[in-house]
Order: sequence, then structure tokens, then C-alpha cells
Amino acid sequence: MKTTKLLITSSMLAILPIAAHAQTISISFGVDGGDWNVPSDWQGGVIPGELATAIINNSRTANITTNAVSPITTLRVGNQNHATQFGALNVGADLEVSSNIQIASGENSKGSINHTSGMLSFGNNFQISAVNPGTDASYTISGGTLSGPTGNIAVGTTSTGLFHVIGNDASISANSMNIGATATIRFSLADIGVSKIELAAGLNISDGANLVVDGSSYQGTLESITLIQAATINGNFGQNVTFENFGELNPQLSQVGGSLMVIPEPRVYGLAFGLLALAWIVGRRRIAVRS
Repeated sequence: MKTTKLLITSSMLAILPIAAHAQTISISFGVDGGDWNVPSDWQGGVIPGELATAIINNSRTANITTNAVSPITTLRVGNQNHATQFGALNVGADLEVSSNIQIASGENSKGSINHTSGMLSFGNNFQISAVNPGTDASYTISGGTLSGPTGNIAVGTTSTGLFHVIGNDASISANSMNIGATATIRFSLADIGVSKIELAAGLNISDGANLVVDGSSYQGTLESITLIQAATINGNFGQNVTFENFGELNPQLSQVGGSLMVIPEPRVYGLAFGLLALAWIVGRRRIAVRS
């Protein structure tokens, strides 16, 4: 009997370190403007690893300038109740998140991610003001890759959220996307178009959601510019569509199947004025010939 008890006790002791090792831990970024891959910039002097939740609290800014040394489980950017200060992450290299990315995850928190290069990947959810009320969150991508093949992007489903695509140097893909009533999806076109959001499954748009398209840099002659490509689209932006700085173009929003696109048509009055001017010139020439 003593031998049996000893064997059971030894087995239990062997399992305990495994259970402890499998437990997710939270590690907070400790400085403002520090580097993700510098251990001393994290509280406790440890860079978050595979089983960690990395937290960048309000008044902290982290920079990923070289590929993260390890994947992490969860990323939270802006996790505290704060009236003015943001938690911020600048992504310029690769970071793999196996579960959720949450921007402004805490109640009344503020957070932002600025993505310029590298791959930011997630396994489950990318939540931008989609966890708690009273939050203010933004994600801006101008380069690199955002990838969530099996994941969902949620923007502004609980509070103010912004998803901003700048130019045409990025790649953006996920399984699905939910755009909430307090969300703004903004596209700032490059000279010949913009990076589209590609969804393997559905796009859901809530009443009240906003779409803004800025044509300040657009110089192209494309017949259409695809903004979002999805298998299905449920809902629409209704009257909450704003086109900015398109000059003499009169852009229109169009949906064809699962494609949401902008058609940058010439302004009707500009075309009409041109035709009238041409008719006047032709008429004057005819009078001159008769004379």
C-alpha cells in the first residue's frame, strides 16, 4: 500500500509543473517609447512569450522594429480607464498573436495601433472598441500585412472605433468582419487606388456605421476601386458615406455581390458645362464660315 501511495504522489507531482507552465500570464509594458524586444522595457524584465497576454497600458507606447522573439496568446493595447492618455503600439515588423488582439479593452480606455510594415497575425478576434463601453480605439495600416484567416475583425461594436487604410501598400485579410454602429471605416486613397479588405466569409454592417473615402492623393483613371471584398455583405452604410477631396470627380459607392467599391465618375455639371462649351464653339465656327 505504501508503494502505491508513493507512485500516485509522484505522478501528481510530475503533472503539477506542466499545469503551472500552461497557465497564461499577463506582462505589462513598462516604458513609454520602448522596444518590444528589449526585456528591461517590460515589467519583470521578461519579454512576453507563447502563453502570455501582453498589455500596453495607457501612457505607454511600444515599438516593434524587429520581428518579435516569440508569439503571444493575447495582445491588449489600452487597458486602463483614462480620460486622455492612449496606450499605443507601432508595428514595423512581425508579431504573431494566437488568440485575440484588443485595442482599448478596458472600460473607458483608449488605445491605438499604427501598422507600417511586417505581419500582424491573429487567430480569433481583432477587436477595436469591441470589448467594453466608453472606449476610443483606432487601427491604422499603411503597409505590411494584417492576417486572420480564421478570425473576425470587430470595429466599434461597443464604442467609438476607427479602422483606417492608407494607400495601396498593405495586405488585409480575415475570415469575417463586423462593423458596429459607432464605427468609422476610412480609406485614404493613393494615387492609383487603395488596399482592399479581403474577407473569406461575411461582412456585417450595422445601422449608423460610417464610411469615409479620401481622394486627396488619387490621380488614377480606374473605373472602380474595390474597398472590401467578401463572400456576403449584410447591411449597408446608408447615408453615412462621406467622400473627401475628389476635386472634379463625383464618386459613388456601389455594391456588386460581395464587392463594395467606389466608382470615381466625373461630376455631371462639369461634363454638362464641357458639352455646352463645345456646342458654343461649334456654333461660332459655323457663323464664321457663313460670314
